[in-house]
Amino acid sequence: MIEHPGKVAIVTGAASGNGRGIALSLAAAGAAVVVADMSKSPRPGGFDAEPDTDTDDLIRARGGRSVYVRADVAEADEVRKLVASAVGAFGRIDVLVNNAGIMPAQPVSFTDDSEDTYDAVMRVNARGAWLCCREAIRQMLRQEDAGRVRGKIVNVVSISGVLVGFGGFTHYAMSKGALQALTRTLAAEYAARKITVNAVAPGFFRTAMTASVYRDPEAARGFTETVPMGETGRPEDLGGVVSFLVSPAADYLTGTVIPVDGGYTSIAPMPRL
Repeated sequence: MIEHPGKVAIVTGAASGNGRGIALSLAAAGAAVVVADMSKSPRPGGFDAEPDTDTDDLIRARGGRSVYVRADVAEADEVRKLVASAVGAFGRIDVLVNNAGIMPAQPVSFTDDSEDTYDAVMRVNARGAWLCCREAIRQMLRQEDAGRVRGKIVNVVSISGVLVGFGGFTHYAMSKGALQALTRTLAAEYAARKITVNAVAPGFFRTAMTASVYRDPEAARGFTETVPMGETGRPEDLGGVVSFLVSPAADYLTGTVIPVDGGYTSIAPMPRL
């Protein structure tokens, strides 16, 4: 079993969905978790288990250590306060998981898209991750060397824009492509200083952000049937891979993107027979 005793992790967008699953997985392995989000409570309309209990409260109820910090990751001052709050609560930062992200509920034709939507998506998904990485790395470099690896960053990208293309979400795909580039660039820059940077690329997961699709039975069935494993992902599936990446078992792994998609990107579309 993977264990993270004594480690301190910041997980952005951790109030609900995939971020909540990641936070709970890290806490179950013994890490102290800073739950960073715009709201303390899970987003309505999602698929979270125990939705009436906030993530940080759930972690503590299960015997773990956690604090909630409200943070808009696209605002530099709020990110600095987030890092300071984490250090104030637990003394250091060992792990940053950049999960916070937004995506419009419905696809939009590229020629009908707006500058405002593009700016909003890039602001959170790309700028937000860039700011969080910068402040976390600054803190990690100030800390005593904890062994083979000083700190670990995991960026949550997507199969969309990184491994495959889906029409109607150009701005979202661009933001995740930027985050993949950030992952590999920082991995190269900070490997010698004992900071690893990797990414996970989720496939089809049921969250509040994708609820408009999965509430439609026909659309949900269509997505599920395209996945070789025959089911959509669960937040704990993503949490397990992230937990591995921030464990000693992955100390020699940096600059990689791991798809967590039930085998979707391992196959090519077959003609109808």
